[in-house]
Amino acid sequence: MKDDKEIMTKSILETAESASAYAEAQLEEVRSEYKKRKIKLMKISGMMILTSIMLIFATRSWFTMSRTVEGTDANMTAEALPYEIEVRGTKIENQDIFSKVDNSYVSGVQQKDSEGTLISYYQTTGDETHETILWNKDSTADGSYPNGLEPNAHGTLSFWVIPKETGELNVNFSFGVRGFHAKYSQDEEHSLINTIEINSLLDSMTAAQLAEYNLTSDKLPTKKKALEYINGHIMFFKNYDNGHYSGFLGNGGNTIAFKDCLPDGTNNVTAGQKYHVTIYWKWANTLEQAVSYSDTPLLDDTASTFSEDQTAILSYLADYTNHKIFDGVTDSDIAANIAKLQNSDTSDDKAALTALTDKYNNADEIIGNNIYYILIEMTASTT
Repeated sequence: MKDDKEIMTKSILETAESASAYAEAQLEEVRSEYKKRKIKLMKISGMMILTSIMLIFATRSWFTMSRTVEGTDANMTAEALPYEIEVRGTKIENQDIFSKVDNSYVSGVQQKDSEGTLISYYQTTGDETHETILWNKDSTADGSYPNGLEPNAHGTLSFWVIPKETGELNVNFSFGVRGFHAKYSQDEEHSLINTIEINSLLDSMTAAQLAEYNLTSDKLPTKKKALEYINGHIMFFKNYDNGHYSGFLGNGGNTIAFKDCLPDGTNNVTAGQKYHVTIYWKWANTLEQAVSYSDTPLLDDTASTFSEDQTAILSYLADYTNHKIFDGVTDSDIAANIAKLQNSDTSDDKAALTALTDKYNNADEIIGNNIYYILIEMTASTT
């Protein structure tokens, strides 16, 4: 009987080892395919200006989203916001093409120092003239992508909140990624002529416009899908240190509270004091990197917040209904495989990663083939 148990145990172990080896081999095959896809993406963004994805920052709708009207009859006035937003920098990234992407923005009011000299600080103001503000940023602070944006890109959104009153300040920030298709000249320069926002493609383009932008109607659904994927793949974090992120804030669909961006986690402020807020964005290179199973993980597994952040990211990835992450896989398969990664038993992790890794890469490829420019916007509103 003992020999039978030993034989059975040995058989089970051998079967488990064989399954593990098979899963590892599958994962290596997926990784190899991933490398091919990433190489293709890099070629797309690096070799052809027609398919480069540039990054432009802007803030929008500071006042139109959060103003309320008080009073009655003819005595109606717009209530002033209890804060201003300040951005600093000497350069507007991609300024030469910004007007072709969206010309509805106006610059904020340039500030002066104590001696009256203009400095590179810009603030919103409560009047109708400055409802929006361009995000002035020094692109060398967090890297720039002159040959196009691609997976593994990252950066920061840095600004200051200046309350007008002392006390509690309840402000929320939300982010969104807009995508654009572009029209270029047909000469050797391939100069950018104009852009059209992907969100409006299915709603407003006539047959003539489609032809003008070298599009056909059958390509439009894929453009829409690419926009969903780039919104899902760019994630936001509260902190960054030595190559690792923490304080996962979700993607562009999430709302971030002002108090959660401050070191002490409180919204008690002093009038006129400038409160610095920095939010970090990251386009994860691979699914393995996103869930910290790679050699270059997003999260530091020695940090006290590791478990909380990893759990939050896995929950985010599982919510396929609201956040489009993977291409070519069913909701049930996503849920089942993310559940394996969420389980403390790690025996199924490799198989789960194998099932989803190439689906994540497929979405990246669709992004690279269908979006020419993106615009990250931040909206601030009071609660």
